[in-house]
Amino acid sequence: MMGPEQFWWAGMWIFPVIFLTILLGVVYLIFVRTRRPWLNSAGQPAQPAQPSRFEILRKRYARGEINREEFLEIKKYLE
Repeated sequence: MMGPEQFWWAGMWIFPVIFLTILLGVVYLIFVRTRRPWLNSAGQPAQPAQPSRFEILRKRYARGEINREEFLEIKKYLE
């Protein structure tokens, strides 16, 4: 005769399966579905942001590569 205790042992295999399914779902959500900042939308490695023309101009002026007149002339040209 089969009592409730035999059903419990026969049904024990379902709990590890449920646990592994939930665990794999969490791993999928964390590692696959989240946005990965090291990749762009096409899945290629992201390129570092390029500085704007004005940032380059300001850095050149700050380093003393160009004087004030050249800075203002180039800035006027870029605008």
